[in-house]
Amino acid sequence: MYPGEHRYNYTKLSLESLRKNDLTGWKLFINIEPGPYLDDYINLCNDIDFIENHIHLNSELLDVRKNTFNNIDKAIKSGSEFNVTVPDDLIYAKDAFSLANWYFDTFKNNKNEYMYYGLFSFANRIDFPSNLYVNKKSFIGFGTCFFPHTWNDLWSKGWFSDELTHKHFSPKTNGWDWMLDALAKEHELKGMHPWISRTKHIGVYGRYSRPNHHAEVHNKIKINKDSIETKFKIVRI
Repeated sequence: MYPGEHRYNYTKLSLESLRKNDLTGWKLFINIEPGPYLDDYINLCNDIDFIENHIHLNSELLDVRKNTFNNIDKAIKSGSEFNVTVPDDLIYAKDAFSLANWYFDTFKNNKNEYMYYGLFSFANRIDFPSNLYVNKKSFIGFGTCFFPHTWNDLWSKGWFSDELTHKHFSPKTNGWDWMLDALAKEHELKGMHPWISRTKHIGVYGRYSRPNHHAEVHNKIKINKDSIETKFKIVRI
């Protein structure tokens, strides 16, 4: 988790939703940016009692791209077997980490088949909460699972470069998530998503979000609320 300097209310809601998950065996890495809510962030994070956590206070404002890099890199270097990005502006379904556990158990012996494993979905198929679909030559974020070798061999090497992003999108487009989308297009890589989302974006104000855009894109997204799934299957959507 990598809270921004002025997003305390988002972080609080995000942590409240994480608490409802079974997080046995998981560790939470938090890099807190300096800013006017720093003391509130520290108090909030010090009260986390539902998961083992590692809190780091940045000595200077790094911004989202570098802060996210440092946060993931630290988790990888700690010896993680599997990773989930947990942005501070997402609400997590009660079975979000049940899905993450399924991804790990299912693909731990075949780590190269997919570039990533998503918790989010635009599909809105609430009638099939255990179904998953394959996403080809594209990356969709908002809560992403991946193996360490994907980070070490692929993501980290191009994290700060927008060369592929400009090639596949526009010269004005930049950011780590766009970079991953371009990477998937360039190398024809695959990801996976549930038919019904396990995360919901609440960051009305952010680097790439404003009220009108957020209302148009994210207000209609449904999140799984009715069940806690433990077994999943891949079905063409």
